Amino acid sequence: MTYTVQLMAIKCIEAQELNGDEVLLKLNGVTVWQSGRWHLHHHPTRDDQVSEFDFTNGRRLGAAGWEMLTPYNPKDYIFTNLSGDAVLELWEEDFLGNDFLGRSPITERDAGRGYITVAFVRDGANYLLTYQVVV
Repeated sequence: MTYTVQLMAIKCIEAQELNGDEVLLKLNGVTVWQSGRWHLHHHPTRDDQVSEFDFTNGRRLGAAGWEMLTPYNPKDYIFTNLSGDAVLELWEEDFLGNDFLGRSPITERDAGRGYITVAFVRDGANYLLTYQVVV
């Protein structure tokens, strides 16, 4: 049986780096999302800092409040036709090598559990990732 994973949100509780983290999310070893020019930070004060991405509604929360993501395509955050066990991993990008922040297993048994929130806490970083699994 195949299943679908839909990313809902990622929130920075504590950034690893002083000016914010450049994070990326991998699904089964493939990068499916990265913060790009945005640095995730628990208390954004600069224009390039964001504390949270709301993938469902296409918004980011920064120093100026909630702003729309442009461009935004909701299908970019939905991953279909998965089977067996899958793994989500969070990484912080660095010039000299990326820092692994954690992993979370996903299976079709997660379907029907509603929104699932996992914490990635490692090396001074603390993130919450929310997703759902549907069959």
